[in-house]
Amino acid sequence: MLGTVIQKLPMSERKPEKIPLPTKPPELPIKAPVPGDRPFSLFVESIIQSGTRIVQTEIENRLLTLLNKLQELRHSQILVYYSIESIDHEDAKQFYELITLYKDLGNLDLYLLSPGGLSDPAFKIARLCQQYCKGCFTVIVPYYAKSAATILALGADKIFMGPTSELGPIDPQLIQTVKGRKQAIPLLALKQAIDSIKEDIKANPELALLYKTLIDKIDPMAYGLFEREVLSAQQYAEQLLKTRMLKDDPEKDEKAKNIAKNLVDWYKTHRYVIDMEEAKNKETLGLALEDFDKDQWDIIWQLHLLYDAFLRAHSTQRDKAIKIFHSTKFKLIRQIPLEPYLTSESEIKKEPQTE
Repeated sequence: MLGTVIQKLPMSERKPEKIPLPTKPPELPIKAPVPGDRPFSLFVESIIQSGTRIVQTEIENRLLTLLNKLQELRHSQILVYYSIESIDHEDAKQFYELITLYKDLGNLDLYLLSPGGLSDPAFKIARLCQQYCKGCFTVIVPYYAKSAATILALGADKIFMGPTSELGPIDPQLIQTVKGRKQAIPLLALKQAIDSIKEDIKANPELALLYKTLIDKIDPMAYGLFEREVLSAQQYAEQLLKTRMLKDDPEKDEKAKNIAKNLVDWYKTHRYVIDMEEAKNKETLGLALEDFDKDQWDIIWQLHLLYDAFLRAHSTQRDKAIKIFHSTKFKLIRQIPLEPYLTSESEIKKEPQTE
């Protein structure tokens, strides 16, 4: 029988060993978290906290998995425009690059999140979807699609909304950039303020001097421009509605006009939440909504949480990720620098936006 012999030296004959100190802590294998039974939002946060080495890859892999699954359920091609900043002309250009990757689009779903922005590129994006989609064009709203994004959604055959979805009134903004800071003044609020001042002065002419300082700050040329912007946004809404959602309605002209007018005049605040019930309300809007599907909605909501995390994961100390254009074939992220640049008073820019 063989044994193992261990030779032990007396303590006096032993020499101290030199044990090298580790230059860096040992690397542990990184495992991606799994959803388990917890809320999906907590699972997404656990991905964010798991370290930058896997967070972007893990989120992107899960996004593609969910997109493919939702496409199979809906028998459609899904294109994603997910933005936490205003819609601008560059967005329309990038969306064109995305949609032209698909030669034969049957059913098209636009997964849309946006706070609003310029009405012109919003209209253009809607038109691109209408032109390239040969089947049913649906806009999916996971959380919010406000103002100019609402105009975009009106270009669809149907809108898919859930418990958290909201559209918004069409309310153009007076955007002023002064020393790197943007100030947004709702045009309709400005108009109401001017009308109120006129009524006060008419009732009491002595108030004219009191209001003079305030009135002097209003650029009459800009005010005229933004008033035209309201009419333009309303016209865009009417045209889009008549092309798809109301195309087979014998009263489409009158209905489109009423819906667009109500989106401009009916709601009393720029932030008003137009949820599922209000969107379906025939006395005000009566929009065509897709029947709610719980299984599909769960995926839509998970995608929203992942896209939000995706933008955070691609933000750095110097740049903030604000927009993503995405599909199973395409990914583009737009960023802005976090450090604002200063402008002189002569470089103040004013641009109409439908925020």
